[in-house]
Amino acid sequence: MAKMIPILERRYVAEGRDIFVQGEEGDMTAYIIQSGSVALLQEKDGKQIEIAKHYQGDIIGEAALVLDEPRAATARTLQDCNLIIINRQVMDDKLKESDLAVRAVIRLMKERLKAARPTGGVGEVNRLFSDAFKLVVAQLTPGQRKAYQQEASPILREFLNLTQNYIDGKK
Repeated sequence: MAKMIPILERRYVAEGRDIFVQGEEGDMTAYIIQSGSVALLQEKDGKQIEIAKHYQGDIIGEAALVLDEPRAATARTLQDCNLIIINRQVMDDKLKESDLAVRAVIRLMKERLKAARPTGGVGEVNRLFSDAFKLVVAQLTPGQRKAYQQEASPILREFLNLTQNYIDGKK
């Protein structure tokens, strides 16, 4: 028996309309732009700033397929758009049917995307800097390592303390 291929939902969105809005809960949905174009906007200092433009064939809102977080930007159509909707369930179903190596790569990419989105305040920053510090140290000769550690450690500590003070409202 031939395998049924699910038909993905499509949506038409008129020019100047929002597809999703910064801050709203992610609905576990991403969109492929089948036709038209979209601007991604972020609010900064009370103004919406365009941070990217996307065109036919591009995907927007992909973080919602992985993360359970509010939308990081507003997606507004610059032209009438036809969109293909991909929700998390469809993506997961397609992954189950894929090669083991593809699933492993996608799982790794999901983990890295989650890790790259700092949500843990100074603790997360500390972990990211610590990882970067270790990568640099691993590339140095033993003599360079000691000098680098002596110079970089106090600077890193001072940066993290300053960051914590700002978060705590002490600055």
